[in-house]
Amino acid sequence: MNIGMALSGGGYRATVFHLGVLSWFAHAGHFDKVKFLSPVSGGSICVGLIYAASGNR
Repeated sequence: MNIGMALSGGGYRATVFHLGVLSWFAHAGHFDKVKFLSPVSGGSICVGLIYAASGNR
């Protein structure tokens, strides 16, 4: 199963929210099923943080 996620804007509040949701996905073992991300604003910051923390992978 492939999962696509749309991450909304909203600045740092949205960033923190999205990091929490993606953290839950990782702990539940579903993060590897996320194949598509469509971020804007705060969601883009979140995705940038994840890429930076994972060595740009």
